[in-house]
Amino acid sequence: GNGFIVRKRPDSSREWRMNRDLIQTVLPFEEERVRSIAPSTKGASDVLKWLGTKTGEYTDKKETVRQRIPQPLPRVAETVARSDAAWSAVTKNAGLGWVVVTREQRNLLKLGISFTPSALVAEALAMKEAMMTCCRLGVKDVRFDSDSRLLINAINGKDPLLEIYGVVEDIHILSNAFDVVSFAWLSRERNGEADMLAKNALSLYEQGVVVATLMPPLN
Repeated sequence: GNGFIVRKRPDSSREWRMNRDLIQTVLPFEEERVRSIAPSTKGASDVLKWLGTKTGEYTDKKETVRQRIPQPLPRVAETVARSDAAWSAVTKNAGLGWVVVTREQRNLLKLGISFTPSALVAEALAMKEAMMTCCRLGVKDVRFDSDSRLLINAINGKDPLLEIYGVVEDIHILSNAFDVVSFAWLSRERNGEADMLAKNALSLYEQGVVVATLMPPLN
């Protein structure tokens, strides 16, 4: 059947706040950027990254011009999961939406979260939620679709952008739960259902935040 969830997640920056004194001692001028990195929650290995570049490499290497190669059509899978995210640059809140279609059922889910540093991080977290749903459903052959080309390239490549490194590592760890798994890009026009869920989740979540802040103080 169809299922909908909208819940508020605990402060996702808690891991960094516990070490705030250490950050201010070692990297005081990079505190905001360090605390904006979404850490792994699945036990990914630590890596050394350079904060001066988006990729985390010490220098921005000059890319060679490559001939465009036609992309193959997405693989036919028993289960297809499509995810998307809506993000507010003002509040740093995000809405995540994902659709999981199996042979037996169609699952529509959404989630509102806070402390999300960028739209790309939100896209990665939406993909992660879709994967965890597939794990709970016990599916073994699945294709994960996203309209974020940066995210798909990061997952299928070997060196993701620094801001989503932890989440992408979690995605790789979750991939081990499936016998057959693939990640594919699809156009935003074809991802309308997940996009609608994500926007709705963000709207409902921010309404809840506003209501909470406007409540009168307790006597």
